[in-house]
Amino acid sequence: MKITKSEMNKAKKEFQDYTVKIEDLMSKYCGFGLKFPIDIKGNRLIVNARAIFSVNIPELIENIAHKIVLEVQGIIEKAIKDEENLDINFLHSTVHTMTRDISLSFIFSEYAASDVIAQHNYIRMVENLKSICSKTYESQPVDIGIIYCKDEESIDEVRRLEVDLVYMPTKKTLERFFLEEKPLLRLIDNKSFAVVIDKNFDVIGVIRKRTGAKSLSSIIESMYNNWALNDAKRYIFKHFTEAFDAVYDEFSKNIELSSEFKDYKNKLDEVFGNIQELDCPKFVYFTVHNKSIDIFTDQQFVINYTNGEWKLKHYNLMVATFMTLILTNGLKELVSIQVNEYEATLLGLSNGIQKFSDIVRKISQNNGSSIFLILLNNHLPQLEVVKPNNEEILRASGFTNNNLERNFINVIRSEGNHINMKDSDQYLLETVAAIDGAVVINSNLDLISIGEIIVVPKRKRYPDTFGTGTTAARYASRNGISVKISEDGDIYIFYHEKQLLRI
Repeated sequence: MKITKSEMNKAKKEFQDYTVKIEDLMSKYCGFGLKFPIDIKGNRLIVNARAIFSVNIPELIENIAHKIVLEVQGIIEKAIKDEENLDINFLHSTVHTMTRDISLSFIFSEYAASDVIAQHNYIRMVENLKSICSKTYESQPVDIGIIYCKDEESIDEVRRLEVDLVYMPTKKTLERFFLEEKPLLRLIDNKSFAVVIDKNFDVIGVIRKRTGAKSLSSIIESMYNNWALNDAKRYIFKHFTEAFDAVYDEFSKNIELSSEFKDYKNKLDEVFGNIQELDCPKFVYFTVHNKSIDIFTDQQFVINYTNGEWKLKHYNLMVATFMTLILTNGLKELVSIQVNEYEATLLGLSNGIQKFSDIVRKISQNNGSSIFLILLNNHLPQLEVVKPNNEEILRASGFTNNNLERNFINVIRSEGNHINMKDSDQYLLETVAAIDGAVVINSNLDLISIGEIIVVPKRKRYPDTFGTGTTAARYASRNGISVKISEDGDIYIFYHEKQLLRI
């Protein structure tokens, strides 16, 4: 039965109200803006979703957004009985479980296509994890690692890890495994021991760290992080090369500079042109820490569940954003670097960015509160010198009464020099980041000052930003990249006084 134009217009209006809710829900879930505009072709409703992200790595963003959009559209389609009948009441009911269902679809590839009974088994497994997450051992929250192997191939991959696999004499459900022997809540610490479960979510064994090896969480998380980051680097290299070519065209009229830029381009190809392609682990890795669950899958992001909320943690997108902005910042200054030093400069920046990102992530996981500000020279037009010193950079950024000559700055220097991120110590950075005020880093990733006060004009307000610290961080991003880490674990990344990403 065909519906009338009036009925379709009413349905369209109701659907648009629904999509306003979905846009807000998915943007918070994803960490960057997502739009779901509606169009009508004939009697059919068409959803044309898109991501809003201003950094020039479109393929990476579109790939992430596309996966989310497909899941949302799948849920919407289930609410439409046929092309001409829109069940708006059922549609609104999907809002309450949408982030859960999308997350489970990312974790378990079979979830969306499964029947209700099978889906319930996946949901029950996650509910058991939530229950374990809330437990304590001698008043301390538990830290647990769980490896989910859906087939023999993924179990074989666990066997190939540099760990010892101890099989259990009898299989037990995850809940019984911890309930019947409470010391396991402390023993399975995700450092020396982690649990292995099969496709039925039964515990089949425990992996044990070998003497002298890194922690299990470090070994396994690095497998996922290296795979995702290497994949992201291919997108970064493409757009960095495009930015490089634009600068080359600008200098091409100068024969001498043109020749030099060709040498730089060759070095660039050597550094980033042969990025090794890695395989993503075939198993799924669950970690429980500070009553929060992180799930590592074959997606470019980590899936997180904390305090009743599902979110996507885009740590690799964070690294890609830093790399894109920092590497393209100093392209016009290439002529001040010797060609034979350029490769070391690029690798140093790349390694420093990765180390800085790891520190930001660690502070977030430990519920710390910090502000980092990376000052980019091309955002400081008031600088009158080509290679400014750190005093000039700080003053140009508004830190006129800075801490450069204070004793606590001298304490964190190395032989009188500012520590570079690539050479930094994790515990030192966590310590200085806990000091009130901003940690200030220059475009070369030298830590130049700590405890700097960001002075925000009295009338400066951002309608979608709350809290004095977050407002200060956003205002400071007019001079570069600002990173605000909140005690609840959220990471805000600002650039040009706009929020790029919330993790």
